[in-house]
Amino acid sequence: MRRSIALLVVVLCLVVTAGVVMATIPDADGLIHACYVPGGLLRVVDGPATSCRPGEASLDWNQQGPPGAPGAAATKLFALYDASGSSGPGGIPAGVRQQSGGISVSSLHPDDPLVGFDSYVVTFPRDLSQCVAQASIANKNGSFVLPGNEIIPVLGTSISGTHVTVYWAAAPESSPPSFAITAFC
Repeated sequence: MRRSIALLVVVLCLVVTAGVVMATIPDADGLIHACYVPGGLLRVVDGPATSCRPGEASLDWNQQGPPGAPGAAATKLFALYDASGSSGPGGIPAGVRQQSGGISVSSLHPDDPLVGFDSYVVTFPRDLSQCVAQASIANKNGSFVLPGNEIIPVLGTSISGTHVTVYWAAAPESSPPSFAITAFC
């Protein structure tokens, strides 16, 4: 009796092991086969889904799809705009101090895009429609301004082709801010 139970256990272990070894999910072509019941039940099966039960539909998918086309290299464009410049003999007028190349900044546009807002239009050497731009307050040397007793405006950006409008809520009698702008594509 003991011997027949032990033999039965060994045979069952061999059958289970053989089934696991023979199961090929995914198959040799990298496909995963399944059967599903409309409404949400999914049953992964070994081999083509011809073994689906009545009322089930077959569904096959790749473990790994075909490789996609390589994407464009990431681009980072930047500029540091000094709005104040320096006065006196040999003073440097307001303008772009550092940049990644081909960037210009328009003169100040008061009350644009809305009354109470001022803006500059930054022109980049390429279309930025698929990019994101961020502007932040900066000193002439490129460091960020630390809050003191002055009001630091929050800068917004909007992109239209090669132009990025940098705008802020303008306080009365305030001077335009110097800013750093970066576009990531």
